[in-house]
Amino acid sequence: MIKYDGKQQAQIIQERVKHAIQARGYSYADVAHYTGISLASVSRYANGERTPDARGISLLCSFLGVSADWMLGVTDNMRVSGTTDEIAKLYASATPDDRAVVDAVLKKYKKS
Repeated sequence: MIKYDGKQQAQIIQERVKHAIQARGYSYADVAHYTGISLASVSRYANGERTPDARGISLLCSFLGVSADWMLGVTDNMRVSGTTDEIAKLYASATPDDRAVVDAVLKKYKKS
């Protein structure tokens, strides 16, 4: 097992949060909207001002399609499925009107 001090661990998480968000083509607002994490917290995570707790790590990894092991620096393999990556890219390239339609559909199923 790789051991890091708290500062190293925080830096790894910060870099990987920022990288995963950018790699998927999301804005911090997108991440906040779909994870329920506040926009301020997402921004602080990506800028290294704050480190997410276990729940935050779980939500970020699930939404961004990365493994917790990668997010925590245990492995360099992001383990992103091709489907998740493709959906993220398509959503990022959609117009605001198209995103609103997708958001409405997802919201409907999220309530179920």
